[in-house]
Amino acid sequence: MKEWYSPQEVAQYTPDVIFWVLTRLVYCTGHQWPTEPSSSYDAGGKRSRNTSTSFIAVSEACAELNRRLILTGVDGERLEQQIIAGQISYQYVGHHKKLVYSIPYDPDTASAFWYCVGYRTRPFDYATYKEIRKNRHKNKISTFT
Repeated sequence: MKEWYSPQEVAQYTPDVIFWVLTRLVYCTGHQWPTEPSSSYDAGGKRSRNTSTSFIAVSEACAELNRRLILTGVDGERLEQQIIAGQISYQYVGHHKKLVYSIPYDPDTASAFWYCVGYRTRPFDYATYKEIRKNRHKNKISTFT
């Protein structure tokens, strides 16, 4: 996960970006984006791109994430609280990135996180999404029978 994402990157709603934004929700309420930690000049003395962001891009990115979190209800609220408290991280485990809990695993907060991820919104409500996640392995047919 990078140290900083632009609002344009947030609009892609990748797992890294969603987790990063959830750890910085205070910026969404103030409609100000955290400044990029790097300097505005590179080693050659040339100016880099402008790191200031528009109020509209920040508002749109935060509003969409908040809308998705509201759709997840209590699960989304618990997800926010657990991420801010540092009880959940998003990191590499082996070759894949996944949510890592310092508390007992909560499938409901995991569902809320994955419901918020993705460029496109889900074509069904959150309750249906949770049911699909819960039953995804039950519906697979074993080829080794």
